Amino acid sequence: MPIALGERLVYEERATAGGTPRVLGLRVAALRREEIEFTTDLGGRELPLAWRQDLWGNQPQMPERSGWLHWKRLLRPELELGDVLSGDVIGGEEGGTGRLRGQVIALGVQNSLGRPFDAAVIELFGDAPMGNYSTRLDGVMVVDRKSGVLLRLELRSGNPEFALRRTLTRIEPQP
Repeated sequence: MPIALGERLVYEERATAGGTPRVLGLRVAALRREEIEFTTDLGGRELPLAWRQDLWGNQPQMPERSGWLHWKRLLRPELELGDVLSGDVIGGEEGGTGRLRGQVIALGVQNSLGRPFDAAVIELFGDAPMGNYSTRLDGVMVVDRKSGVLLRLELRSGNPEFALRRTLTRIEPQP
């Protein structure tokens, strides 16, 4: 497992390429057989949201109106080159639920942030709700295949609730 109990994963999230960044912190609160639980903070200010994800990177128990873009039933164990994926993507406050499909386009070890990650690069495409119709959604996601930790997410969409860049910038040790 490339992360340890008590460590804080620090993400920079931007709504658009030139938008103002916000800092999302996820502190590892529990490591279970099939799940990682995090406490959350926004720029150091604790949030009441418990962030849980399976070891593949899905957030199946996240409330729909959590304010954070997340996905359900998209990732699965033992991702291999060429694998085709599909699942749901849920936008921020009022984003609703869209369909997301992906294909694993690259695998390899990334030694970023001072530790090795067994990364899978996934090309994404799908549809995001926008009023009474839907709009295109595309981008790329990089996840660690051993823990499901998100390393990078870039999504483009006409619906601003589904357009963002989230990047893991550092991992802080347990205080």
